[in-house]
Amino acid sequence: MAIRRLADELDFDRTLFVAASKSGTTLETRSHLDFFWERAAKRGAQFAAITDPGSQLEQVARERGFRAVFSGEPTIGGRYSALSAFAW
Repeated sequence: MAIRRLADELDFDRTLFVAASKSGTTLETRSHLDFFWERAAKRGAQFAAITDPGSQLEQVARERGFRAVFSGEPTIGGRYSALSAFAW
């Protein structure tokens, strides 16, 4: 409900959506990404991803023409990823 309410209030022409997931398979991240992808009329320029190289999220971002894909550092574990590109 909160996600739908937020989506109803967003100005999609002025919003950049950033999906961040080391593996690219996190259920919540992928579900939210797909929800907002549909709501943003599948406009890749409205999206960016932060993910480890070779992840499923990187593949999706490249296929969908995201504005940018920022690579995480695969040797940094998930709980320490705040010390990497994920903290930007």
